[in-house]
Amino acid sequence: MRRPAGVVLLLVAMVACGGGGDRVVVGSKNFTEQRILGELLAQTIEAAGIPVQRKLDLGGTFVCDAALRAGQIDVYVEYTGTALTAVLKRPPDTDPARVLAAVREAYDADGLVWMEPLGFDNTFALVVRPDAASGPSPKPSVPGARGPPPSATSSSSAPTATRRSSAPTGSPSASFAPWTWGCSTAP
Repeated sequence: MRRPAGVVLLLVAMVACGGGGDRVVVGSKNFTEQRILGELLAQTIEAAGIPVQRKLDLGGTFVCDAALRAGQIDVYVEYTGTALTAVLKRPPDTDPARVLAAVREAYDADGLVWMEPLGFDNTFALVVRPDAASGPSPKPSVPGARGPPPSATSSSSAPTATRRSSAPTGSPSASFAPWTWGCSTAP
């Protein structure tokens, strides 16, 4: 299996500079997708011959960011949009290149390296039955917005539910508040 040379060189440099001592410490957030990404990252580093210590399932964005900045972990997978809106407290932006540049610049100023995107997009959309999509729009001011019937339930994590860019309509200016259906933070 061919590995990007830049990634392997960066990891070797991290170990040589004492990032995790004689190993790379890989962290992850505390949900399934992040655990999988953390494990894939750990296995990729190990396949390059570098020892890894796993600190998966640490907590949410702010816990992992704090652990990285405190030197408790060397690397974890973060979402560019989450870094922009949650960590850096900047407004959402629909231009991926502009978001990446802004996040890189801010992290660089803090002595951190925001690496190349992993090559896949993590954009969310609601999926509903056709009969549920035929109901009235919960927020007529958002073009094309269609809402579920009053008995429907939405579920998301607390950070996602409170981020304006994660509104059900996909509009950065919308929010969950106008919707009359429930939002559960239960797993």
